[in-house]
Order: sequence, then structure tokens, then C-alpha cells
Amino acid sequence: MLTALGLRVPRAADIVAIAGGALVVAVLRYVAFLYLAALHVPGHIQTGLEHFAVTGAAGALLAIAVAATIAPVAEELFFRGVVYGALAVRLSPLRAALASAVLFAASRGDIALLPFFTAYGLVLAVLYRRSGNLAVPIGIRALVDGGSTALLVWLDLALR
Repeated sequence: MLTALGLRVPRAADIVAIAGGALVVAVLRYVAFLYLAALHVPGHIQTGLEHFAVTGAAGALLAIAVAATIAPVAEELFFRGVVYGALAVRLSPLRAALASAVLFAASRGDIALLPFFTAYGLVLAVLYRRSGNLAVPIGIRALVDGGSTALLVWLDLALR
């Protein structure tokens, strides 16, 4: 079943795509901060994270583990494996990538960050299409989301 969606062990080219994709998303995050500052909402907190708090070492490790594993795997199986795959049968690859990216962004429920999450989803869809391997967007998400959550944990602990 998972191989039918394109999930396989990453090869060297896939590892390069994961690293490059993570770098592109890091740049997108920086651009998103500039965008929020231009909108005069530099203190914007992503929807769902307004109540983020670390309750101890186990909670911190669990938050990072979920962000780096379960969320990327589940969401990429759905948004790239299922949604993009179904759309690509009916639409051009670019339109399918854009439509799946918009759905990915909308699922975040954050209007202010809709452009960022659309661009993020587009990068993931394009790299999935180019590599043919679902491990590429999963790997990017694991690095970016796991790293972001580790930073949130560190900030939460540092600001107490």
C-alpha cells in the first residue's frame, strides 16, 4: 500500500532533495516573518500554538518526537500521497501541486500564514513529484517541523 503511494527508502538523490527542500522551507519561514512584520503582526502566533507549553522533560521529548515523526508521516501520506495523487490524475502536475498545497495550507486554519503554508505545500508537492518518493516530503517535514518544535520547547523553557 505505502509503496503504491511512492514511499521507499531514500537514495542519495533523495537525501539531497530533502536537504535542499529543508533549506528552501527555512528561507520561506524567514520570508514569512518579514511578511508578518510588513502586515504589522510580528508577534503573530501560528494557530494552535498559542497555548504551547512544556510540562516537563517527557512532554518536551514527546512534542519533538510527534512533530518529527507522526505528523510528517500522517500528513504527507494524506496530502501528497492521497490528495496530490488523486488530483494529478485529473489535473496537470502543476495544478495538482498547487491545489494540494492550498488544501494543506487551509488545513492549518491560519489566514495570516496561508501564503507561507501554500508555498510550503507547493515545495513539498513539487519535490514529491520530481523524486517520486514520499520519503522526500516526509524527510523535509521531519527536519523542519521537528526542528521548529525543538526551538519552541527551548524557548518555552528559557522564558520561564
